[in-house]
Amino acid sequence: MKNSRRQTKEQLADLLTKHSVWIHNGHGSLTNGLLGVREVSQGEYEGAWIGAADLPPDLGLSLVFMNTCDSTDLTFDWVKNLQGIPVGWLSNTPRPVSPHAVYDIGVRLNARNYVGWDCEVPRTVSPHIPKMLMEELDTRTDGELRTVEKAVLAVRERMRLNGGTQDFFKEKLRLAIKDNSLILDLNKKHR
Repeated sequence: MKNSRRQTKEQLADLLTKHSVWIHNGHGSLTNGLLGVREVSQGEYEGAWIGAADLPPDLGLSLVFMNTCDSTDLTFDWVKNLQGIPVGWLSNTPRPVSPHAVYDIGVRLNARNYVGWDCEVPRTVSPHIPKMLMEELDTRTDGELRTVEKAVLAVRERMRLNGGTQDFFKEKLRLAIKDNSLILDLNKKHR
């Protein structure tokens, strides 16, 4: 792969030291972490997994949102019909997953707020959610600043109102780690 838009683990580690919010929108694995790249020769890259051990510890990021399948420590399995449309859940009770390599990244970074998905989430749903979350966290026209928890609840409500597949998955978007603080500036960088 040439000129990849994915980061190497070194590039990602450097970026994380400069920002307080990380929104990851891509592929993840319960056992391997996040899909990134590694340079195999000058300008040539191939896919490579990035795990918690590849990143700096204890950055204390204000928010980490892993917009990837099974990015928490729990999971629900959904059932789909012959056309691949989700129609139900195998159980109303989540099951713990271990390992949970994507979630471990947020723990290692000491994220004050960590948002992820308690299930495999289809690409027809996930690309819309980061923008919704940022809109709900950013200063609103009414001047209200929201905690990450309130922003996640507002996103779930928007998903409900959008209906269809978004409504089906809304409850599986979860704030897995929270500190109830306000994020006053989404663009703020660490010192």
